Amino acid sequence: MKSALKKALKFAVPVLKANTPKGKARRGADGKKIKGSSGSLRRAVTVRSKFIGRNRDGFVVGAIGYKHGEQSRKAIWVELGTSRGISPQAFMDRTYNQIRGQVSDELTRELAHALEMAARDSAPNV
Repeated sequence: MKSALKKALKFAVPVLKANTPKGKARRGADGKKIKGSSGSLRRAVTVRSKFIGRNRDGFVVGAIGYKHGEQSRKAIWVELGTSRGISPQAFMDRTYNQIRGQVSDELTRELAHALEMAARDSAPNV
């Protein structure tokens, strides 16, 4: 289940990268551009899936978003806006609307394949 969900979400990474605002390059005291300051949010896009529970009792959660830390907080600020002047940009909603049909189709295919393989493995060899 976990790997099927991760595979179903994997193709959405380029879509989220394309929808993520690039950001402005920061400049140091000498006026030179700080390395890695523009586009670091796009590079932080990731897919995670996690099984929660014990043995066979549990569920799987999948997420497409940004790596933990500063990039994750920055994405929230850009998505929702701040009181200090960052205007909200709904890039996560755009991404969700673009990928939701494809993710459900891919997840359906992956789970059907996994079910078929499990049935084949558990069938008695006659």
